[in-house]
Parts: sequence; C-alpha cells; structure tokens
Amino acid sequence: MRTAIRRKVLVGAVVAFLIGAGSVAVAQVLQKTNAKAVEQVSALTVSSAATYSTPSGAVEAMPQTSLRFDLKQKSLLIVTFSARGVSAQSPGQTTIPIVFVKCEIDGVACQPDSNPVEFLYPLFCCDTRSFTWVVHSASTGLHRVSIRWGMGNPGSAVVSNRSLVVLAARL
Repeated sequence: MRTAIRRKVLVGAVVAFLIGAGSVAVAQVLQKTNAKAVEQVSALTVSSAATYSTPSGAVEAMPQTSLRFDLKQKSLLIVTFSARGVSAQSPGQTTIPIVFVKCEIDGVACQPDSNPVEFLYPLFCCDTRSFTWVVHSASTGLHRVSIRWGMGNPGSAVVSNRSLVVLAARL
C-alpha cells in the first residue's frame, strides 16, 4: 500500500512539474522561419586588436567590425561573430570586468534578444567567443550589420582575430 501511495505521489509531482514547465515554454515567444538555399555570403575578417576602455561602460561600435552587403532577394540572415579576447582589471579592482557584445542590422538589434550578450574573459589571459543571431526577414537592398560592445564595470577588453559572417538564405 505504501509503495502504491509513493508511486502516485511521485507521478503526481512529475506531472505537476511537466505542466508547470509546459506553461513556461508556452509563455516564451518562439519565432521559426524556414528558408531555402543560402544565396549570398558576406564575410569580414580582422586580425588587428581593438581595445575597449570607455569608463562609462557605454555600448559603442567595435572598430572594424561592420559589414555592408546588398541583398538581391528577401532573405533569412544568419549573423555569426567570433573573436579572441582578453580583459584586464584596473589597479586595485576586485571585480572581473563584464563584456557586452551586441549585433545590429541597420541600427536595429538582431534577434533572438535585443539585449547584449554578456560574458567574462579570464583575467590576464585569453579566450575565444562566438555568437549567432538571426534576422527572420530582411528585405532586398543595402544593409549593414554592426557589432557593438561595452563593459559592465571599469576595466578594459581587447579583441583580435575577429570574423563577422552573414549568410543570406532565400525566403
């Protein structure tokens, strides 16, 4: 009898959890786009270092990380950015600087989120980061994808060996 009760309680807990998880998943806004073949590819690669050391922490354009391209047809865009980076603390600083990276197309935030991606580079060392954003429907004509960056607390960050690739798949 006790085993049967325990089993019912366990099954009930699992069902309650799944129902709760399902309601959270339903509340999320999911956007799905099916595209055809990749028709255009635009790429930018830069080896030189860029340093961010703006004390205010404002998000600003990452130097030499903006790409212009001319779409021949309405497309789904896949934007991928990667870079090698290092962050450094100011003398006496006890917190590790937070780096923000943001993608914009024609001045509008790329999806899935309009907020910047946040991460920490290991102190006085290096790491490589890569992010992918999606533009579900871009019209024909000239466009510009720009990578912007900032920091959440004082310090500086340096990126090098960065690449920005835009794949355009026909809708």
